[in-house]
Amino acid sequence: MCVTLNNLVMIRRGGGEILPTQTPNGDPITYTEHTVNPRPPGGRLDAKRIVTGSDGSAYWTDDHYTTFNPL
Repeated sequence: MCVTLNNLVMIRRGGGEILPTQTPNGDPITYTEHTVNPRPPGGRLDAKRIVTGSDGSAYWTDDHYTTFNPL
């Protein structure tokens, strides 16, 4: 599953930082959420996600956006 998030969606990093919304050149960055594990039948998705930016950045979160680790 993949969801594209626009720059109005505030994705918070650990410590309350926000992922960059634009490149150093001022171009907007859009983020796409990728689930890591499939949803079990009748269950819920876990908190693990990979988030990729349109600028080529990538982050790992295992707590559904509370903290991010650059990949």
